Amino acid sequence: MVKADAFNLSLYDAMRPMNPVIDALNTKRRLLSPWNSLVVGAALSLALLLGACGEADQTKAREAVSWMRMHKYDGQANPIWKITKLEIKDAENIVVEILVPNEQHVDAIRSKSLIRKAMIAKYACPPPTAAIWDIVKDDIQIRVDLHDHSVPLGSGICQPPKQ
Repeated sequence: MVKADAFNLSLYDAMRPMNPVIDALNTKRRLLSPWNSLVVGAALSLALLLGACGEADQTKAREAVSWMRMHKYDGQANPIWKITKLEIKDAENIVVEILVPNEQHVDAIRSKSLIRKAMIAKYACPPPTAAIWDIVKDDIQIRVDLHDHSVPLGSGICQPPKQ
């Protein structure tokens, strides 16, 4: 038989396993004291503020992607290259994946150095006169990834036109 100890515990309390959550809820101390409420309120406010900022920043990226879809931008380098994916990575990065279906082009790109592959990928960037540069300015980076049906071939970062 288990005896209750000197702290006036009931037999049930002495035999049950300890659970910190239930123990915290059963204590007479107030969990939401004024200081705790202040800290929790500040943390929630900060989380909401930061979450709202991220969504506002993605508006430009969404507008740029919709411009690319609306103008049927398929890359300027070659008429047979096709965009397979337009993706917003985050508020500052748009990734354009372009399929290179021609095996001769694939072999030629594979034989080039990394810097040459980046230069070839940049040919698929929007032209300097495109209206997309008015949308993204220097705030958003557009990256072009060239790939074969399964293998990445190279990527390049599109540079906004100099003003």
